[in-house]
Amino acid sequence: MLKLGSAIIGRGCGINTVPSLGQFETYLKLLEVTVLDKRVGLILGSLFILMSGLIFTIERLTAYVYWSAQIKTGTWATTPQPMPLTDNLFTVIFFLIGVVIVIVAFQKKRQ
Repeated sequence: MLKLGSAIIGRGCGINTVPSLGQFETYLKLLEVTVLDKRVGLILGSLFILMSGLIFTIERLTAYVYWSAQIKTGTWATTPQPMPLTDNLFTVIFFLIGVVIVIVAFQKKRQ
């Protein structure tokens, strides 16, 4: 059983409380233990970053398809609406998770 602040994580148990921002370092250490190898961490981090980019690209594609469908109606904007990066929360979360995993993997020595 692993005790993180007031949260208890163990076999068959969930997190009992919401962690505070001060426990971020503890979770990074837990992530460092979870990532078994440097190579696995780099692959996982890269996959999270690639998924973030894929989700953002699909969103942009749907914006262009919607814009081209508006062209058929006769009333449309001259250019499609720009999509800010922070519109979809998953793109930001996946990107940040990927960056954190890559940083932890680079800090880990090869076993």
